[in-house]
Amino acid sequence: MTHDEAFLRDVIEAPDDDGPRLIYADWLEDEGRTERAELIRAQCELARIAAEGPRRTELEATARALLAEHGREWAGPLRSWASEWEFHSKAKGKP
Repeated sequence: MTHDEAFLRDVIEAPDDDGPRLIYADWLEDEGRTERAELIRAQCELARIAAEGPRRTELEATARALLAEHGREWAGPLRSWASEWEFHSKAKGKP
């Protein structure tokens, strides 16, 4: 099992806990994969803040830009199984 697979397994096993996601983001950053780490952190924060939160617009723009530039690459092996994919945070902003 690769490091990526181990981190993703931890994320799947704790779907309501940002801890494994943020640990994965730290590891990605240590590995020089800063853009992916930034996306994960932005999505975690988006899931926690109010729909009208002051950073929401900035975080959404960051996530969109990162996905536009890297989303196809990050979808990696899924591309052979799916014609479409979507990255999203685990929850929408709180009302």
